[in-house]
Amino acid sequence: MSGDEALDKCKTVDSILDIFGRRWTVRIFSRLLYADRRMGFNELLRATPGINPKMLADRLKSLETNNLVKREVEKSPIRSYYSPTEAARDLKDTVEVMLSWNEKWGAIKGKK
Repeated sequence: MSGDEALDKCKTVDSILDIFGRRWTVRIFSRLLYADRRMGFNELLRATPGINPKMLADRLKSLETNNLVKREVEKSPIRSYYSPTEAARDLKDTVEVMLSWNEKWGAIKGKK
């Protein structure tokens, strides 16, 4: 691999990390990814202890903008529901590899 190709790959990794590296994003993403159904805003708020509503709304908007979350609005009563997109579900294998890596190497000590 040439230096330019390596630099291009690093820039792409940087762009991906710009999405997932923001505080709360991975927590929200994982809750949606492993849910067996779409989740309402308040349900996500309760499932993500410590986050405030403004931050949750901001991170959901970012995930939606990056085609990782689909937002559905029901009119009566007005409620928003969120679910992972196909692009997000395609990352599940990557998340599973990270979980397997942790099982093998015990990188996460004492945290559950």
